[in-house]
Amino acid sequence: MFAARVLPSISIDEINAYAKSMITEQNLVITINGPKKDGIKLPTVEEVSAAIKDVYTEKLEAYVDKISNKPLVENVASVGKVSTVKEDKDFGAVEWILSNGAKVVFKKTDFKEDEVQLSAFSKGGISLVDVKTIPSASFASQLVANGGVGEFSSTDLEKMLAGKMVGVQPMITEASEGFMGGSSPKDFETMLQLVYLYFTQPREDEQTYNSYMERMKAYYANASADPRMSFRDSVSVMMANHNPRVIPMSLDYLNKINYRQSLDFYKNRFADASDFTFVFVGNINPDDVKGLVEKYIGGLPNIKRVETAKDNNVRPPKGKVQNYFKKPLKDPKATINIAYTGNLDYTLENKVLVDAIKSVLNSRYIEEIREKEGATYGVGVRTYVRNFPYPSFGAVFNFDTDPARKDRMIEIIHNEIKNIMTQGPSEENLVKAKEFMLKQFDQNQRENGYWSNAIREKYENGIDINSKYKELVNALSVEKVKAMAEKIFSQGNIVEVVMSPAE
Repeated sequence: MFAARVLPSISIDEINAYAKSMITEQNLVITINGPKKDGIKLPTVEEVSAAIKDVYTEKLEAYVDKISNKPLVENVASVGKVSTVKEDKDFGAVEWILSNGAKVVFKKTDFKEDEVQLSAFSKGGISLVDVKTIPSASFASQLVANGGVGEFSSTDLEKMLAGKMVGVQPMITEASEGFMGGSSPKDFETMLQLVYLYFTQPREDEQTYNSYMERMKAYYANASADPRMSFRDSVSVMMANHNPRVIPMSLDYLNKINYRQSLDFYKNRFADASDFTFVFVGNINPDDVKGLVEKYIGGLPNIKRVETAKDNNVRPPKGKVQNYFKKPLKDPKATINIAYTGNLDYTLENKVLVDAIKSVLNSRYIEEIREKEGATYGVGVRTYVRNFPYPSFGAVFNFDTDPARKDRMIEIIHNEIKNIMTQGPSEENLVKAKEFMLKQFDQNQRENGYWSNAIREKYENGIDINSKYKELVNALSVEKVKAMAEKIFSQGNIVEVVMSPAE
């Protein structure tokens, strides 16, 4: 309240005068941080003093904040039309197919007054390039986002979008390319304009690229000394069975990035809108924005390319493999990652059963490891059922513990899996799991992000994760969960990575 009363009475001259009185040569403290590493030369006191003196004697021009008054998009090469309209009664959505082949799906909601979420996707991604191109391809979307679009740098865009509720981020993953974004209803056109520009006019900015890469290289030059990085790299390499396409981030990796190659790859991935699906979920009426969609999405290029992601045979190893290693650590703890993997059809029922197994195991590890043994704050339990690159499942368990107790804790992880395979969950833990899953499902019904993901699942993988979810959860039984646990865990594919402190 005090600030609200006083702030309007303070003038800019008073602020400038106060700044001059506070920033002087007498009250200056300089701190310098650097890695504790042989060969690193820090500046001397004399060198720092000389640099400060140069700044004080330099004639500085007052900063002028330039904001472009140009429109984001001056013209669109061609405008498309909605050629087909189809209703999806299960999801309460409407699908448009535009004249350039792009699909646009709308689900109008009233969950949040000021929110429209965007998800756009097309199959392909980094899977389509050879191993040598992976470094450049993996950074392509980030480098484009850093560089801006059209005539506008990323800084220009930030200024132009000030006061608006809008954001669009290009994304290229292993299996797809697309966008994530969102806006308020009144800034919906701006969001479409950004999509149009990121599609058609990614901006080359060598200076921004060089600055970004310098920062990245400075960070990764010392990353090899970070044991957490070593652990993450070990896990990713082991989980891919040393496939050459899975390359841990390093200074060497960054040195292989070619800016021109990154931009060319990005432009190739966004050269064709005909195989893209755009999903809008939120407080937006499709009919009100039909003309805007026809203009900015219907006006995107179409070369009628038919693509899918490529299976490059990246697979976890078969059987049980272990990687136990030691590193000098500040904290005397063991870090453990255990993963079970295998084949499993990509269906909603299988996803529900695997989710139930996760929930039950999570309860058991809380009881056995955290509460009874007191050996860790908690075990992270993560499961997945995937369709790409092949129908599969994974169950991953990670935690930190006392090095002297790590073998016992690993034994408990495996014992609980054996128990659920041979005996199934207790009725009590299964009831808890079902209650949690149903509660989460009910909460999700009022979330735009959930519906955006559900629509994507339907279009990308061909399954409806919503309509029969409750029915499948209610039908869960001890025998069904036991049968699924036996089916997946009996495949016997286990990766154990354990990092302990060097003695």
